[in-house]
Amino acid sequence: MDFFTTSNTGAYGAYRRSKMVIDALNIMLAVVIVVLFVALIFLNDRRSFLFPLIFLAGGIDNALAAAKNFMSYNRIGGIALTVVAVLLWLLAFICFRIR
Repeated sequence: MDFFTTSNTGAYGAYRRSKMVIDALNIMLAVVIVVLFVALIFLNDRRSFLFPLIFLAGGIDNALAAAKNFMSYNRIGGIALTVVAVLLWLLAFICFRIR
């Protein structure tokens, strides 16, 4: 599978921009996960709703990283991160059902 860009080297164009957007989203999701984890520590009585949100955000973060790996032709890393993302989404679903 080839990703076409506006240059022959792949250093510029839509391909590079999409990887930069994925990096920015990964940073924002990491901040969200850290904030949710800190809230999980301090909210002792109402913290059951935070577990599924943490797992869901972690799954989205890993799915974005998997997409970036597939764009960089790192197929094994992309498959591994996809499996981790699906497992985190499964944990989020289980936590939603238990709650």
